[in-house]
Amino acid sequence: MRRLLPISLMILALLVSSWGVHRNEAVAATSQTKQKLDEVKNEKKQTKEDLKAVEAKLEQHKKDLAQVDEKLSAYIQEVNRLNNELAANEKELKAVEQKLKKKLQRLYLQGENEYLAQILAADTFSDFLNRFQLIRIIVKQDVNDFKRYDEIKQKFEDDKAKIIKAKEEQEKLLKESKQRVDAMNKEMAKYKEELKQLEKEEEKLMGQFGFAGGGVLGYPSTPGKTYWNYGQNRGSHIHAGVDIPRPIGTPIYASEDGVVKSVRYDAGGYAWYIIVRHDNGLETLYAHMYSYQVKVSTGQRVSRGQVIGAVGNAGRSSGPHLHYEVHKNGQPVNPKPYIS
Repeated sequence: MRRLLPISLMILALLVSSWGVHRNEAVAATSQTKQKLDEVKNEKKQTKEDLKAVEAKLEQHKKDLAQVDEKLSAYIQEVNRLNNELAANEKELKAVEQKLKKKLQRLYLQGENEYLAQILAADTFSDFLNRFQLIRIIVKQDVNDFKRYDEIKQKFEDDKAKIIKAKEEQEKLLKESKQRVDAMNKEMAKYKEELKQLEKEEEKLMGQFGFAGGGVLGYPSTPGKTYWNYGQNRGSHIHAGVDIPRPIGTPIYASEDGVVKSVRYDAGGYAWYIIVRHDNGLETLYAHMYSYQVKVSTGQRVSRGQVIGAVGNAGRSSGPHLHYEVHKNGQPVNPKPYIS
């Protein structure tokens, strides 16, 4: 009997030592997970700030684009005006061309001495002066017609050049604007994708950390996304807990050892919900279950990690999820510090 006693003590010491090693390993793993989670959160915060800066630039660029649109509108109006003016000038140019053609044909048929013959055919000096004055007026009109033709033709060519230039400026502005918008959208998409990946990593770590025992309470469901929306103003009420979106039927676990304080039904709100009073003085609430999903009854003793229900979508719920609350001294408190 005396020999067995030292052996028993040795076995007990080995068990205690082994438990201590495993416990230290678990604590170390929890510490590493928490450190990684903090790093991801910081990176996520920085990415959000970067994304916000890009969105601010894009917003400013939208204002710049409004000014570009005004310039484009002015160019379009100018092009339309020049096109109308060009059409009018082209019409007048054709009319003058026809008139000049007839005059040139007449001069060709009559010969270049026609005007001199008309003057010399005068019977009297007075008639000579009258004929001379009339021919001078005709010649002057002919010269004016040729001059007007040149002016209209030059104006026509100038307007065409202005239209080409205006269209080139318009296309340049459109190209620059498109390039800037494409670049900003590409940069924004990059940050959004990065943020999406960080959120996935955060969800994964949150689930691991919840089960690693780093907080006072264990995570109440399977690892994954958590909406930390405690205190959110819902209009009709202030949100007293957090939401954990999961498919219907996903297990709900007791966060810590304790006794089921109550299992109740609230038709217009939580539907079927469970309240557990824990040995550490805290209470936890699990809501939006269907009646068949409740696995415990009032007064029942439960242990940390025990399945007490399943995720539902009953009561005032916009989608399948677990509504989870932590109560301290009878009042709801933010669950995040207790489970993460």
